[in-house]
Amino acid sequence: MIETIIAPHRRLLLLCLAISLALYMVSAWHSAIYLHPDEHYQIVEFASYKMGITHADQLAWEFAEQIRPGTQPLLCYTLLKTFGAAHITDHYSQLFLLRVLSAFLSLFAAALLCITALPYVRAQYRRTFIIASFLFWYPYVYGVHFSSETWSACMVMIAISILVWQYEGNRLKSAVSFFLAGLLLGLAFLFRFQTAVISAGIVAWLFTIGRERKLLLYLISGGALVLALGTLADHWLYGEWVFVPWRYFDAAFIHKHADFGDQPIYFFPEHCLMMLTPPIGILVLIALPVAFITQSRSIYTWALLPFLVLHILIPHKEWRFFYPIISFLPLLAILAWQGWRARSWLMPRPLLSVAKWGIAIGDLVALLLFVILADLRFDQKILMQAVHEQALTHPVMLYETDITHSPFVLPKATIPKDLYPEYVRDSNVHEAVVASLQEIPTHGGDTLTLVSASEEEWGSRPGTILYQTWPGSTASHRMLGAEPYRQISSNNYYLISKGTAAR
Repeated sequence: MIETIIAPHRRLLLLCLAISLALYMVSAWHSAIYLHPDEHYQIVEFASYKMGITHADQLAWEFAEQIRPGTQPLLCYTLLKTFGAAHITDHYSQLFLLRVLSAFLSLFAAALLCITALPYVRAQYRRTFIIASFLFWYPYVYGVHFSSETWSACMVMIAISILVWQYEGNRLKSAVSFFLAGLLLGLAFLFRFQTAVISAGIVAWLFTIGRERKLLLYLISGGALVLALGTLADHWLYGEWVFVPWRYFDAAFIHKHADFGDQPIYFFPEHCLMMLTPPIGILVLIALPVAFITQSRSIYTWALLPFLVLHILIPHKEWRFFYPIISFLPLLAILAWQGWRARSWLMPRPLLSVAKWGIAIGDLVALLLFVILADLRFDQKILMQAVHEQALTHPVMLYETDITHSPFVLPKATIPKDLYPEYVRDSNVHEAVVASLQEIPTHGGDTLTLVSASEEEWGSRPGTILYQTWPGSTASHRMLGAEPYRQISSNNYYLISKGTAAR
């Protein structure tokens, strides 16, 4: 059945695949070292520790608490070792390859989800659905990152697609396919424990709606096998036998070893509007309840609705937690529209036209700004990239200010790991502590860059990275463009570049 449905849209699918591949590669190239710090500090730095580069006392606190699974760090370790064996030793190039690999995985998952969902989409909406599936802009932002959120979302998408293929493909259901789906759901759990709610919803759907008994055991067996292998990965990471899922649950919900703050119940709708652009955000807020109501017997509803409700209700929320839901948004929007039309609910034509054009223009603008034109580096990530690019050709000096013997300034003038992680440090970078800008040896034509500052300094400054060319020492108080720089705070970092002092 699926093969018959695909045939009329084969050219469109191939065109969308080609465009999507190009967009993912551009995004992978432009994206910085990480999108969220956890992506680096709890995966790459853990792998770096096993490679003998990063010391245990430099790792995130989760390592000492033993609450992060070792599966993805082990995968990262294997890939980094493979890159090194292939004589790709530059760490920034290695991290770029991790993003490329994530991009291919994201593209494969999106394509499989689109193809297998086509039987659920009415014929007149299939072209729109295919285009929306491949050109929805936000997955290009997070889909290129080697993060637990991205990889767990991809595992969920592929697993559900395999199960849908079994039910919609007019074929004899295969035990191998159910076992493979179980393996993928197990991996999704090991990448991000919260996806257990999605797996539970899928199992409940198979038991009640799908009426599976024997094949359901194959799915559960696949998941159990992966969990057992994950325990071996945890032993590899921590050097002792530990049941990490329980330790994570205990640390996050029972004893609460760390407090990351609570967010209001309207966090998700607020961020839909803010993060997805208002036209798309409004569509999402309308489409989700409509899709879940009108598609109440769909595997998509049973898998995603409990996950969404859980993350709305738990106190601590972050936008990245919702990535598995975001990956399904084009499909849920189409299903919502079909359900709306099937029930003959009113939709004023002028409003419909405005919505269509607003969503299309919003998506196109977002693609241009955030994927093609914009470099997604921000905060300290631009420091890492800027320093690395200069250190490839000449020594680079970083200066840290300390006017009050701040306890945050390390005695050896080393950059704190939260600003410049151990794995991406360059041997060509040197550091020093100064008490004032006058101590920094600048020359004509040098560019002094404020790369990090105290929180109170950032509160009144526009932007995060600020440049000012110094013609000489007489301009030592002319930082931040035309605005006088009246105060030097401790724990500020400055980078000299493009002048004789940096060479």
